[in-house]
Amino acid sequence: MAEIELKVENIKNSENQSEAYGLILAEKNGNRMMPIMIGWSEARSLVLAMNKVAPRRPTPHDLFVQLSKTCGCELNSVLIYKQDEGIFYSVLRMLTSEGNFFEIDSRTSDAVTIALLNRVPIFVESDIFDKVSYVNPSMELEIDSVINEEITSPEDFFAQQISEMTNSELDSMLEGAIESEDFELASKIHEEKKKRGID
Repeated sequence: MAEIELKVENIKNSENQSEAYGLILAEKNGNRMMPIMIGWSEARSLVLAMNKVAPRRPTPHDLFVQLSKTCGCELNSVLIYKQDEGIFYSVLRMLTSEGNFFEIDSRTSDAVTIALLNRVPIFVESDIFDKVSYVNPSMELEIDSVINEEITSPEDFFAQQISEMTNSELDSMLEGAIESEDFELASKIHEEKKKRGID
């Protein structure tokens, strides 16, 4: 089966779902794009990887990269090989130090994040891409009714998401940020709580 190489084009907000985002993958040597719906935490990881923002502590994706290297393996590429009822299925194509290949099943958002960290190519089966892709640059298709607000930086992304959270959600995220030693995110949450007049 023929494969098409993709690049990460952008991440956009969902107009209809507050915690849904669209990962936009573009044809590397063409003008078509495909959207993949992802959640808040997946979008956050991708924004960090896209903008080369290093978290204070290793993320699970960083841990996978470090563990693979320690075990004498490296990521060769990522393949999106199946799409069923809106869910995309991917594999990490690994290469051992002896030159042997093997594959690891992965969520597509994780696979793309790890690919960005390793700077390796992302591929999709051509038959899948033909079914779900749309043509750039007009963007005047159904995708605009689903994901429409462009995220240009991690700061914008975090600020917007935080501003839309309830007070209880802020408290929950603050606890997680402190636990993971993400003090920059914790600071932003404190600022939002201060704006609302809550401690």
